[in-house]
Amino acid sequence: MKVNIFTYMFICIMVLSKNTFAQYRDANWVISTGYDSLNNNTLVHFPPGGQNPQATLTNGYIPFVHTNANISDSNGNLLFVTNGINIYNRMFQPIPGGILQTSYTTMLAPFGLNRAHQYIFLPWPDDSNKFVLFYCVPELSIVASGPCSNGWGWLSTHLYYTVLDKTLNGGLGGIVSANNIAIFDTLIHLTGLSAVKHANGRDWWLVVKENCNNSFKKVLFTPNGIQFNAVQSIGPQMVQFDAAVSNFSPDGTIYFQVRDDFNMVLYKFNRCSGLFSDPLLLNTGASAEFYSAFSPNSRFLYRAGDNAGSVTAQYDLSLYYQPNGVKNSRLLIDPTLDSIACNGLSAFTASAACEPELAADGKIYFGHCYSCNLSVINYPDSIDTLCNMEYNTFVLPSPNSGLPPYFPNYRLGPLVGSPCDTLSVE
Repeated sequence: MKVNIFTYMFICIMVLSKNTFAQYRDANWVISTGYDSLNNNTLVHFPPGGQNPQATLTNGYIPFVHTNANISDSNGNLLFVTNGINIYNRMFQPIPGGILQTSYTTMLAPFGLNRAHQYIFLPWPDDSNKFVLFYCVPELSIVASGPCSNGWGWLSTHLYYTVLDKTLNGGLGGIVSANNIAIFDTLIHLTGLSAVKHANGRDWWLVVKENCNNSFKKVLFTPNGIQFNAVQSIGPQMVQFDAAVSNFSPDGTIYFQVRDDFNMVLYKFNRCSGLFSDPLLLNTGASAEFYSAFSPNSRFLYRAGDNAGSVTAQYDLSLYYQPNGVKNSRLLIDPTLDSIACNGLSAFTASAACEPELAADGKIYFGHCYSCNLSVINYPDSIDTLCNMEYNTFVLPSPNSGLPPYFPNYRLGPLVGSPCDTLSVE
């Protein structure tokens, strides 16, 4: 069938519009004050169209530390939440049996799990009622042998997934099947669990990092379920004591990983084949830059420190292939130390805007290492201080400490014109 240029443009616009406005699954942030929380959760809602977010104190209580993930329906109505110990429905009621329990999760049950970027919700492709929580729970208490023995304990040994249906239990949602195994392997201390849309705009790639080597395991999540794809070995060798907090850029072309030595590793990613290429190891000399977030246009990477008084750095990824280009592009976007007193803490203790996530309104908001309001980068697509970072300006009804929720880019559409763009135009 021949498609004229105007018809093709119309179809592309409709596809992009559908992915932009009908995938508002990251519209809600459920947050709390972490270990010292005695208050109910705060719900930050991001309305469609880039309107100002609204923060309200809820009637529920879910303890959070570092593990925080949720998902909403395509219109932005909250469905499911997890703190790494339990799955909760939109009324903040636990859904028993959704996460495998170990002695480690039992120990941390009063607080929430302390693992960053190891839990992620995805919608089931082509099924508006079903959702899946992918997760890696600490299972292996000691690594007793091998080149990385006596390193980090409590490693994950599986990528699990639990299938949920929002129509069960009178519309509050329930479990279809729990704790299914997608991958069996010994994974790195922080597994590097990340997800990105396949180039067809429907399916999902999921990636986890193997322990003590340079290998990644990947699965492809389709309407038919989980398909094991491949193992790929590429980039620098991970060694004893390494961790790996990771994420994909919003456009899906760059995979970022930061290690516990604060070096970062970047890879190019092919959404069609699922292959990494062109690894780039950057030793910037910066300390404590452990958490990160991409700008909406995927040009800039922001790295934030995890201790009091840290500043935030911006890296220009458009210089990827220029020798030392990304490394030398490092700019401190706010040279003023984050030393604002919050929640009765002294300015010496500081609030430490240390844990950034890109929100649905195109801004980057920071969770805090100490209880405080949210800090924000207002224009993250802009270079240097034009990005306009402000400390503690998004006022909350109850101060926050800990990571904001972890989301993939649900609105990423097909790679139009690629060999894998098999669904948008026929």
